Amino acid sequence: MSVDGQRFCGGRALRAYCVSGLLLVMCSSPQDSTVAEVGTHRISSAAFRSYIENLPSGLRPSKNADEARHHHLQVLIDRHLLLMEAEALGLDTLTSVRTVVREAVEARVAGLYRSGEIGSRVIVEDAEIQRHFELEGYDRERKFHAILVTSLAAIDSVVAELKAGTPFAEVARSRSINSRSSAQGGELGFMGRDRAPRFHVPPEIFRDLPPGQVSAPLPAGRNWHVVLFTEDRPADLSKYREAIHTEIYRRRRQEVAAAHHELLESSLEVSLQGAALHRLVAAYRAREPAGLRSDSTALYTWSGGVITLAEVQAALERFNITSGLSDSTQAAATVRNFSLIPFLVLQGARDAGYFDLPEITRLQRHKHEEVLLATLRRTVAAQRITIEETDVRRFFDDHPQLFQHDPAAWVEELLLPTTEEAGRLKAKLESGAAVADFLERSLRSDAIAHHGRFHFHLQDTLRYPTLVTRVMEAIPGAWTGPVPVEGGFSVFRVAEHEESSLKAFEDARQRARALLHRELDAGVLKEFLDELRQKYAAQVTVYLDRLPAAAPDTLLQG
Repeated sequence: MSVDGQRFCGGRALRAYCVSGLLLVMCSSPQDSTVAEVGTHRISSAAFRSYIENLPSGLRPSKNADEARHHHLQVLIDRHLLLMEAEALGLDTLTSVRTVVREAVEARVAGLYRSGEIGSRVIVEDAEIQRHFELEGYDRERKFHAILVTSLAAIDSVVAELKAGTPFAEVARSRSINSRSSAQGGELGFMGRDRAPRFHVPPEIFRDLPPGQVSAPLPAGRNWHVVLFTEDRPADLSKYREAIHTEIYRRRRQEVAAAHHELLESSLEVSLQGAALHRLVAAYRAREPAGLRSDSTALYTWSGGVITLAEVQAALERFNITSGLSDSTQAAATVRNFSLIPFLVLQGARDAGYFDLPEITRLQRHKHEEVLLATLRRTVAAQRITIEETDVRRFFDDHPQLFQHDPAAWVEELLLPTTEEAGRLKAKLESGAAVADFLERSLRSDAIAHHGRFHFHLQDTLRYPTLVTRVMEAIPGAWTGPVPVEGGFSVFRVAEHEESSLKAFEDARQRARALLHRELDAGVLKEFLDELRQKYAAQVTVYLDRLPAAAPDTLLQG
């Protein structure tokens, strides 16, 4: 911004002028802690220094020390100019702005309250972990046998054969639809308690079924099976300690939370109003819940007021809850979980002073500013940016590199726990065995659902850096591995590589429009900032003599 005229500081007339768009005043600061004033806002030395200290190295400009100081300070000044304009436009009074800020603050307060008043009271002792390890069957691995068939009638027939004295292995070879089970007389190897659910073995069956005894028929997805354990061997606690701790902690926390919520409900004298509940149920039965949005009928009364049907409906919509509301008993439980309990937590937090914590005060101020800035930017963009279909098509044609299908590959893959097991399975696969025969051994939770076949894109390198790199390098048709990857040892075969190619415009239209809008938005924001610098020039003052002390050369070089 360029400014003509004179500014006064300490009784001396001084010429104000612009360097790189920053209004500079050549005088001593009236307050040592202030490096700039923007309207009624002050930018302190500490805030200026903190901003630079927390700035990622990639966002630090390649400038000399003075230029860098001016650049960083201009960023902070621009932020205040934008906030001033947002307030001048009345954006801070919008309900949408206040709602976003309130919800962010309430979410953080609720988290702090639950952690401080509930989570901190849950203690899991080592002795409990040891006891759970032993009582729930984690202390052993069991040699597992199964016969899998397609229907309840078929499994009843299998049970009849076994009761008639036919050996389990013989029935498995003749009846099991699982090729591995059939080939090995039903034997599927040792498994631990943690893997039992993946094989459709309920925890109580794994824990309690005596060795040598065949289970009753059990559902296995769409199929049915009977299982048998023939041998046990000890397991190490260290393998399960963290999982057991988490399991006990979650259960205990739920118990503590339930008791705490009941205490809050009692202390606040909460009462559910039956007539209002019936009104809510009737609205959902009629599939007309929208009418509840403006219903001021009290669903709950409490010592400090009421919770209306409108407030309850807003909570249900926020959580996208549409089921469990057409029956009074279910509806009472649903609205308690999604409306009353969050209310109780916030009220408990308010009474305990959580809303007054310095952390929450800072969050509220920061979130308010961020939402204001985002709202202002959207408002300016909506007023100044118009994008026609021809503009989108031109952007797509001019930037083909932005709309490419990533290189990808279709892969058959198994993820095994050890390099030895991976090596053994690779040898079998190279000899002609099918991946389907070993899917139950794969550590990938979706291996069975995907039949061991996965589609890896180059962008998946972020999630699977080692695996995707090796996949993209592999020759199609050859088994590769064992490859140490994230989570185990991989054995895979590339079925097909897909080269990079330009997407069809129809598939890329939405992305092209978004990228064009972002490009135009950046230009519009720059233009808008230039206007604000001119508009508010007389309200911006910078104290140059304080900048080097606030941001020494060593800080700028860091």
